[in-house]
Amino acid sequence: MATTRIDVQNYVNSILGTTDIIVDNNTIMAGMEDIVNRISLINPKALKALEVPVALTCSSSGTSITLQYVPTNNEEINVYYTKSSIPKKLVRVDNPEHITNTYSLLNDGDYGKRYFWIRGNKLYVYPSDEGDTYEADIVKYGADNSGKLIWHDRYNYPLALYCSIFELNRVFNAYVSLLINRMIKENVKYDYTDVNKRLKADDVELAAAELQKIQTAISEQATASDNLRVIMENTVNTLQRIRNLRQEYYDWFGISISAGGE
Repeated sequence: MATTRIDVQNYVNSILGTTDIIVDNNTIMAGMEDIVNRISLINPKALKALEVPVALTCSSSGTSITLQYVPTNNEEINVYYTKSSIPKKLVRVDNPEHITNTYSLLNDGDYGKRYFWIRGNKLYVYPSDEGDTYEADIVKYGADNSGKLIWHDRYNYPLALYCSIFELNRVFNAYVSLLINRMIKENVKYDYTDVNKRLKADDVELAAAELQKIQTAISEQATASDNLRVIMENTVNTLQRIRNLRQEYYDWFGISISAGGE
């Protein structure tokens, strides 16, 4: 099933209980990257859902594909020679010099075997005579300006969670700025050195510890306004929501992926 940015956006608004959040492509791409990286560490086979066939046409300038996700040596990856009536599966090799070197015992001469190898984030095929055509099943993901996503709807939930956390972080940062400005305005005694850095460091434990100290400072300020106390409460509540959603995000990988879900 095709997924669109609107699908993810609606999911985010549903999670956050809002209606007006617009998720941009950069946030979606960052979420996809994070999800693919995490799945690759826990259960690479689950990335099969994101594989799509990509065509390679050989030319005199060489033949290669740039991979978004680089599979390890023990991961299965399929590449086919498609010019023949029946597509032929290529053999993966670790050392292409053995194949292309005519003096190598591994070189099979003219027996018709075809090979591929991965170097860095590039996939190469051999032989690559001009006009030959190949097809590789590779992990591919992305977002385009039309709103369509190269993504599997199986992974919409963690993607929506990632985007929700990102949006809540924006809200949190806005509250932090309001809070600090209000504290300074009301002359709350506090060491403001690097406080913004600590609160916006994307470290919820550090931010929670800092907010606890700020909460204590405000409670000791007898003249602190109700407005300041409300901003403080909203900041704490937003951080707690971020904490909860992060835990849900991490739990999804632990339950759905490490348990073998694909």
